[in-house]
Amino acid sequence: MILQTAQRPALSLDFKRNRIRIHKSAIRSIGNPDSIQFLVNPQKGMLAIMRSDHSDLRAHRLHWRQLAHGQSFELHSKRLLRRLQGLCAAWQDNRTYRIRGETVPNQGVAVFRVAESVRVGSLR
Repeated sequence: MILQTAQRPALSLDFKRNRIRIHKSAIRSIGNPDSIQFLVNPQKGMLAIMRSDHSDLRAHRLHWRQLAHGQSFELHSKRLLRRLQGLCAAWQDNRTYRIRGETVPNQGVAVFRVAESVRVGSLR
């Protein structure tokens, strides 16, 4: 089954605001967990989010009340984003990039290929 673009999991990397925005589509695609882990594979140029348990110290707890009013879950980390910039030479400071991914069936994981990132928005 091929997912429509609007239903595919997505995340955005905002280098201006030091923000990683995980869209609701991505959270839904892995089963609406209470917590997630953000994973990076620099050798393959891939990012992933994985369903997790809140007891894991590497997990980020999702706050569903806040998600009910917005379209995404946000992580703020200048250090992580600067390290991620090393994955793609085309990524520039003060820009935002969106990556649509694929869900791994029955694994609770959404995978995003850095090479498929698209620049969004305009520089203000």
